[in-house]
Amino acid sequence: MAVLWPAIEFMEQAHRGELSLEVAETHSIPPAHWGRAIVPGLMGDPLKGTYWGDLQNWNAMFHSGVVALVLAACGVFSRHRKDAVWWTVITLGLWAPYCLGGVVYTVCYLYVPGFNLFRRPIVLRLFLLFSVAVMAALGCDAVQGASRRRGGSRVMFVASGLGLAGLWATGLPVG
Repeated sequence: MAVLWPAIEFMEQAHRGELSLEVAETHSIPPAHWGRAIVPGLMGDPLKGTYWGDLQNWNAMFHSGVVALVLAACGVFSRHRKDAVWWTVITLGLWAPYCLGGVVYTVCYLYVPGFNLFRRPIVLRLFLLFSVAVMAALGCDAVQGASRRRGGSRVMFVASGLGLAGLWATGLPVG
């Protein structure tokens, strides 16, 4: 509990807790920046002076990783249909307010302690990344199960190829 005292004291002095809901809902991620969730360097690098996007949104994006996104897409087609549908709805339900603002952020702002300290719906990215990770786990299970069945090597080849292509597109070393 002693660790929390400085944070609690800071919260009393922070001006962000005084923001109205209207101000707090501003600055959702513009649609032009959504591609950066898949390819983080899509609009350049602000540290190298090559960034050409909206400067106020250069650091307001999440990236769960190309391999996780490919596996999450595979998770949609997993054998565990109920789980996959449920986690897909959660992922899309969190993605929409994260990028568009909306009802989920408003409810969290009004009723969940701590959400009113942040100005952007960006605080939802923690939950969004968790739901993408769960979808990726379902996808990994689906790909692993498909590799045991006939034709599974094609699924593994396509999933691996998409993952490597995504890594190459982000500029990370592949080989």
